[in-house]
Amino acid sequence: MKFTEEHFNKLVMLQEKEYPNNVYSSSKSGYNNIDEALKKYDLELYRFVEDNDLENQVVALMNLETREWAYDKFVEKEKRYIWKLNGLYLVKSTGDGSIFFGSHDASMALSTSQVMEWGYNPKMFDREEMQ
Repeated sequence: MKFTEEHFNKLVMLQEKEYPNNVYSSSKSGYNNIDEALKKYDLELYRFVEDNDLENQVVALMNLETREWAYDKFVEKEKRYIWKLNGLYLVKSTGDGSIFFGSHDASMALSTSQVMEWGYNPKMFDREEMQ
């Protein structure tokens, strides 16, 4: 069983919020362990981890030193597309991560969930899958 990119993003946000220096030290809110923090932060994700016995993978994904390796091994990658509507392309800002219409840039391929997260309907776009 693999994590989704949404799961991964939630784990990263939890790490940044609660364990900014390292996942070994105490959390900023005083949680005794990651299990306790995850249970409070996202009960659905907590149950997914528990049901699939993925506790070690959570630690690897939250640890800055092992995150890239763990991402490649434990996260199911979403397909990415170039999204086009009326000659304009959806691109992601490098600043705040917002999505806007701009010029074509293949490095800015977006997943369907990213497009939907910003309130766009994926069905209204032409899309080209990126490898």
